[in-house]
Amino acid sequence: MNSIIKKFLCKVSFIFLLCAVFWHPAEAASLRLEASIPIPRGYVVQGFCYNSASHRFLLAAKTPWDTGDRATQIIMVLRPGSFARERTYQFHDLGHINTLTYQPEEDAIYVATGGAKWHEYAKVDADSMKVLEKKVCPNSFYAMAYDVARKEYVQCTLHKNTYVFTRYDQNMELKKKFRVKTAYSIGNGLAAHDGELLMFALPPEGSEYGGLEIVGKDGALAISQKVPQEIELEDADYVDGKIYIAANNWKERNAAIYSYQKE
Repeated sequence: MNSIIKKFLCKVSFIFLLCAVFWHPAEAASLRLEASIPIPRGYVVQGFCYNSASHRFLLAAKTPWDTGDRATQIIMVLRPGSFARERTYQFHDLGHINTLTYQPEEDAIYVATGGAKWHEYAKVDADSMKVLEKKVCPNSFYAMAYDVARKEYVQCTLHKNTYVFTRYDQNMELKKKFRVKTAYSIGNGLAAHDGELLMFALPPEGSEYGGLEIVGKDGALAISQKVPQEIELEDADYVDGKIYIAANNWKERNAAIYSYQKE
């Protein structure tokens, strides 16, 4: 009898050991690791989007903490599936390059530059990757996304545990402004699809978890999931009904691409 119990305990211990070795912390938030991508030394991941015309992902990174003329930004072109890097474009005038979003009607990339210029966004030609123009909005924002289904732009900021969303039409005329309460105070990224909004948040002081949050079409917070702090989710995009997310993996010191499945 004792030998049977010992064998059982050994099997249980082995199972727990396997879980400890192979369990990925981000799986707790329904995230699936699609690829780990080396990025140049000294750069951190920022914006991310999908170009539906070229069928390529775009991943932005920048030299940390620099602003203005001292900053260097890059946009890497990634092949779907393998996420292998095909080309890299370098910039010096896109600030923090906080978020990227693709506007298919114009075949352009819109960049929330952030940093010292929280009112500014840049328009980049999706083929040549040249900066076409920069514009200033009346409101400040750290993230910007284009909702293809609704043909509208959405901007977001997070202040004192409240998201402030601003919707614009294709001519950047104000349509709606609304607020959503959250437990977080520092935000990252924004993706929009048919009225649904996906955002990320950094861990509050004293916490080991940041957040992945979704605001539904009704304007209410529908999903709020914890994500371990070593995985800093930065930006995302909806692709053929699937959500892809770019992140800084601080533990592995590289870029990570995740897919997300809503529970």
